[in-house]
Amino acid sequence: MDICLLRAGPQDVPAAPVILTLAVGAYLFLGLAVGLSAHPPPQALILTVADIALLSALLYLLLRWRGLLARFAQSLTALAGTGALLSLASWPILLWLQALHAAGEAIGGPSLLLLALVIWSVVVAGHILRHALNVPLVMGLLWSLLYLLISWNLSALLIGAPS
Repeated sequence: MDICLLRAGPQDVPAAPVILTLAVGAYLFLGLAVGLSAHPPPQALILTVADIALLSALLYLLLRWRGLLARFAQSLTALAGTGALLSLASWPILLWLQALHAAGEAIGGPSLLLLALVIWSVVVAGHILRHALNVPLVMGLLWSLLYLLISWNLSALLIGAPS
């Protein structure tokens, strides 16, 4: 939670395989739960697994490029753990948005909340990447935005429509 509030960084996460497994497991579970609110089970599973693979691969490549591969476990733990928390926060907003849409009501309120949450997730990931890669915050934010854009495009490629 402290990382989501920008009070801690990935270096503050213990480099323990069990914590990494729990964080990735929580990210998988909550990503799947959120995905199921908008997609059939096979698509939700494909999108969630693809997201975890993309996140892991991009982080690995960035850390390897910077010569900081020893930070992989802590950084992935931080990204997956914060991703799980932010997915948990987005879940009720997505359900609210779907309920309003199905009822034909205005969706402005939950849409703005969801946009704010997406922006916050980019900031949190940028904060983590800044620490993991030893770069300025602006570079961390740019890497975070690049991941988001690739993720959205990969989702569209995998299921044929934006997720």
